[in-house]
Amino acid sequence: VLMIKIIIAIIILVLSLVVSVHEITKHSKINRFKVIGKILATASIASFPFSALCSDLDEGKTLFINSCSGCHNGGGNLFNSKKTLFKNDLMKNDYFDNQKLIQIITNGKGQMPAYGEFVSPKGNVIPAKFSISQLESLSSYVLEMSAKDWPAENKAKNNCDEYPGC
Repeated sequence: VLMIKIIIAIIILVLSLVVSVHEITKHSKINRFKVIGKILATASIASFPFSALCSDLDEGKTLFINSCSGCHNGGGNLFNSKKTLFKNDLMKNDYFDNQKLIQIITNGKGQMPAYGEFVSPKGNVIPAKFSISQLESLSSYVLEMSAKDWPAENKAKNNCDEYPGC
């Protein structure tokens, strides 16, 4: 989803530049301010997918802080040091993929609770804690941070000091 947004933004920017260059070469006495205005307007529209990408990562960070950081602070794993959210472990355990991360977040595994809809042992349907959009944002955030080796600004000194719900 994020890659598609980036590709769309790049295509829109390239097309706007091609159209603008065509207008300049087509008319020898065209108003250059008009062309510059069109380029700026198109560039601002094209930047929308990038702002959406940033907001997806912001939402993912908020969801991670509120729901995951208690066990996965800074990409670690409180219960199993071999199943962290660092890129090497995600790749080794075959979870360095949006859909696979969404699946494990939704269904849970081992000591990790399920965040998707599930049926309790008594037969009650427990509603999902995250929407599909939120799952995608959370998964994208985890993959982005793992690719950056969980930079220090995303690590809390003490979970209980920085993160709620500790």
